[in-house]
Amino acid sequence: MKKIVMLIFVLAMCIVSTNARNPVGYYYVKYIAYNNNGKTDLAVSKRTVYVEKNKITAFNTLQGKKYWEVKYLGMVNMSKYGNFSFHKFYLKNKGMYFYVSDERMITGKDGRLYYMIEFDGQVQLAD
Repeated sequence: MKKIVMLIFVLAMCIVSTNARNPVGYYYVKYIAYNNNGKTDLAVSKRTVYVEKNKITAFNTLQGKKYWEVKYLGMVNMSKYGNFSFHKFYLKNKGMYFYVSDERMITGKDGRLYYMIEFDGQVQLAD
């Protein structure tokens, strides 16, 4: 009986882990969240981020194009954001983490749902 329960548990975990989408691709950052006198507001952004399993490239930054070598660390749940699943990356040359939500989870000013990116404490909403 214990073996059957364990087998069902392992199969369930495999199904859950294979349902995560591939985080590789372009993210078009539409909004950046900031604190405005104690309340969160959204500033319009036109930044583009390309995520790969070993490198993240940001376009249209103040310094032009920037990139970071990364290590993909898999999926994590972040309870501070309602227990949504995030893809976690470690930026090797900065010693910090980059997260991108597995699904669209935050509504922008236009009422559309966006992926959430958290990088260096900053929250960004992206298509």
